[in-house]
Amino acid sequence: MQTVFSITGLPQLDVPDERFKVHFIHAGNITVAFNELKEGAIVPLHSHEHETIDIVLEGELAMTIDAETVIMEGGEVCKISPNRLHGAMALTDCKVINIFYPRRDDFQAKQ
Repeated sequence: MQTVFSITGLPQLDVPDERFKVHFIHAGNITVAFNELKEGAIVPLHSHEHETIDIVLEGELAMTIDAETVIMEGGEVCKISPNRLHGAMALTDCKVINIFYPRRDDFQAKQ
C-alpha cells in the first residue's frame, strides 16, 4: 500500500474559480486538502457537517466565519465548527491546508 504521495499527484477537486487549485487526500476518518489560491480567488460562503482546521502556510487570506471577517497570514490557524457559514478571499497568493473530520466523501476528483 502506498503511503507517500506528491501533492501535485493527488486528485484535484473541481472548483468554480480558476484562480483556486485544490488537491486532496482521504484517510480513514479525515480528508486533507492542499489549496493554492491566486490573489483575488474566492471561496464562496458555504457550510457543511465537517469540523475544519485551516492552516495558512503563505500569504494573506480574508476568512469569514458567520458575520466576522479576519485577516489570516502565514503561520496562523483557525478552527471552524460543523455547520458554520464560512468562506474566504485571497488577498495575496496563498497556500492553505484544510483538515476535515469526518472525511469529505463529497470531494470528487476533477474530470
